[in-house]
Amino acid sequence: MLFDILTRLNILRPVESFLVRYIGWSLISAHISRQSGVPYVPTAMLTTVGRSSGDLRSVPLFYFRDGRDFVLIGSKGGAPAHPAWFPNLVANPQAWMTVNRRRIPVTAEVAEGEDRDGLWSIAAAAYPPYTEYQERANPRQIPVVRLRRR
Repeated sequence: MLFDILTRLNILRPVESFLVRYIGWSLISAHISRQSGVPYVPTAMLTTVGRSSGDLRSVPLFYFRDGRDFVLIGSKGGAPAHPAWFPNLVANPQAWMTVNRRRIPVTAEVAEGEDRDGLWSIAAAAYPPYTEYQERANPRQIPVVRLRRR
């Protein structure tokens, strides 16, 4: 109900950004997880440098862990194009993740081959709808990004 109210009032995005950045919890993740029947998926705030503007761009995203590294999936819900944050990371891999209210400098690298397959398995096990998203995105391969702490 709260999700619907915030959406109708057109304030869901700023409320979500505030919650993820300052509380370390995501209303959208809780809603999506409940709708999908999966446990809550942790959400972080990714901050990138805009490839054209040079401005800082922040977006809340599901994240997964592989040891000390963070893993992001560029699914965009299975859309035919990559999410806007992905080309920013490719152009400038220096970024920041805000996780549980801590801002962590990271360096991004697009996972390839066996590394990608292993990270994809971690993410798809935690959030099974990714498998359907990949089918929808075909022929686009959904990117998997590893973020290492600097």
